[in-house]
Amino acid sequence: MSGPDAGATGPSHDVRRLERPEGAPRCPVPGDEQDAADLVRRKLRGMPTDLDRAKATRRLVDMLARRGYSASIAYAVVKAELAEADR
Repeated sequence: MSGPDAGATGPSHDVRRLERPEGAPRCPVPGDEQDAADLVRRKLRGMPTDLDRAKATRRLVDMLARRGYSASIAYAVVKAELAEADR
């Protein structure tokens, strides 16, 4: 085999495709608490109603963290949405 990718054995040769275009935000912009709350509400609708609150909190905070939200914003949004859902 010959060419620029002849010895590539892992995903490192595909990194070029994963790069973001110039000017694209790397994480949610400050003030996106409303977007985070919408995500949490949508995810809450699909969760079992008898799910332990601590487990639900962990899952929701982890979901927001994977999407780039800081831990403090994620926890605050999840706490508020769970309180709203309990009413």
